[in-house]
Amino acid sequence: MTFFMILWLITGIAFWVTLIIWGINRAKKRESKITGKVPLILLAISVVSLIFGAVLAPSDNSDTTADVSSSTSKKSVSMTASEKESSKKAASESASKASSKAAAKASSESASSKAASESEAKESSERAASASVAHDPATYQTGITYDQVARTPDEYEDKKVQFTGRVLQVMEDKSGTQIRLGVDGSYDNVILVSIDKSNLNGSRILEDDLVTVSGISSNTITYKSTLGGNITIPSMIGLIVDNQGPASDDYGY
Repeated sequence: MTFFMILWLITGIAFWVTLIIWGINRAKKRESKITGKVPLILLAISVVSLIFGAVLAPSDNSDTTADVSSSTSKKSVSMTASEKESSKKAASESASKASSKAAAKASSESASSKAASESEAKESSERAASASVAHDPATYQTGITYDQVARTPDEYEDKKVQFTGRVLQVMEDKSGTQIRLGVDGSYDNVILVSIDKSNLNGSRILEDDLVTVSGISSNTITYKSTLGGNITIPSMIGLIVDNQGPASDDYGY
């Protein structure tokens, strides 16, 4: 409420009060300092105050509206800043989580790669060790005799064996060589040895050579003799061949 509106209210009340007093005094024909001019003057002031109050009221309302608008704007700006801060915080947390997940994934992949490398290295080492053992003639010195593989071939099948003797017969083809070996130089203790070409190292085996063959027992083999009968002898797969050249004339019996 503006000054002029307050003034209008006061002068309005004063107008009615003085008007009533003036009316009472006049009716009783008493003398009074309040004349008829006083109510008229108060009425005039009241009317003028009302006019000025009405004119200035929109300005006050405008100021009030401006204040409210300013307050609302500030609140909006404050809310916008708060929302931006919240959005920034959420983005930071999201980026942090993504970074953590990426780090965990990289760590897991690194661990898997390391485990795979270690496993591959172990397998490679085992293969190398196995190959080394497979090419070591000493590992075939199992003590299994010719008599054992000849009498009970099933019991010694796939076992490591090693025999030395004179080559009685050589049969060659593109894939390898087969020899009939007289163990310890005996024509009665014959074993058929099948040797892959890759295990000969480019060297041929000839009849009467003295060789030591290390390999795997492969049961027996049966073939027909020149007289038409069946002959069954032990057989083996030769993996390592030590060819010492021609056997001496007095080797064997």
